Amino acid sequence: MDKTESFAVIGIGQFGSALCEALVEAGQEVLAIDSNEEVINDLAGSVMRAVIADAQDEEALKDLSIGTFDHVYVSIGKDIEASIMATLIAKDLGAKDVICRAENRNHARVLQRVGADLVVRPEHDLAKRLIFAKLNPSLIDYVHISDDTTIAEVTVVNPRFFNKTLSELDFRNRYQVNVIAIVTKDDQANTLPAGEDRVEKGNRITVLGKTENIQHLNEIIGEGRKFNGCTELIKALSRRGSTSSQGEPSGRHWVRSRVLASPFVDGSANRFCRRRGSSRRTL
Repeated sequence: MDKTESFAVIGIGQFGSALCEALVEAGQEVLAIDSNEEVINDLAGSVMRAVIADAQDEEALKDLSIGTFDHVYVSIGKDIEASIMATLIAKDLGAKDVICRAENRNHARVLQRVGADLVVRPEHDLAKRLIFAKLNPSLIDYVHISDDTTIAEVTVVNPRFFNKTLSELDFRNRYQVNVIAIVTKDDQANTLPAGEDRVEKGNRITVLGKTENIQHLNEIIGEGRKFNGCTELIKALSRRGSTSSQGEPSGRHWVRSRVLASPFVDGSANRFCRRRGSSRRTL
């Protein structure tokens, strides 16, 4: 992060501890809150301030000025009631950005109802990623912009793509995806590619499109794998946990595909620490 902001983390379990660690590494001001004295004592030396307090005690959170923090993370695990109450109190005290971890779908729905700005379910999201990765070995990682939209990156190794302009390759009409960036082998990025910009050997092309079209593109110029079943599995998980064309190059191993990392599922919780805006949503 380029600037320092204030963060309160309520609930210091494994996930809360990972959040604190990532925030400290990013040079941010962190207040850690938990009712377990031993947990707070272990963390006291690494964060700006660590306090023993009951997340359901409105006066205690008021004394800690929870409403003045730039971001409040409610990472309480099994105690769903405490999670809901902490979220409600934080919003009532004026916290403008409250991000919550939910244990299940119903928990997530209640957190949204009481004012959570963002609700995440790390285990649920990780399960979707594991299924996607297992059924799609050529895709290293991915970002779902919405339930049916994905950002992916492909490395061009097919000679039929070399020294061709984007207009000539016509990704939009052939594959129904938009090229939003081209990165050269020496990591020079063109983030506003135009039709006359050329694709060279080894370039990495970032594309945005419907998940099924990204998968279709990978099937054609990736490893030739068909994985429509993966789409159905991901859709099923999403429902459970949330409110060849003409002119196409062919052949195996012409383009190696990788998809950009998810901002919410990460062992270190680093990406979860990024500011996510104010709209309420569940992932």
